[in-house]
Amino acid sequence: MNNRFIEKIYTKKSIERIKKKTTLLGSFSKVDPIDFMNTRLVVSLAIFFITLLFS
Repeated sequence: MNNRFIEKIYTKKSIERIKKKTTLLGSFSKVDPIDFMNTRLVVSLAIFFITLLFS
């Protein structure tokens, strides 16, 4: 993905905050903060639309 597109969605402050939190998981964990935030965004949108559909 293009980094400029990612910076438009997420602020640098939030990316750095997630990076700090993923380092707390340990050195064995290879979680990419951008992938984590994108997955969280997609899951949140899916839950929103499912809730909207059933209500």
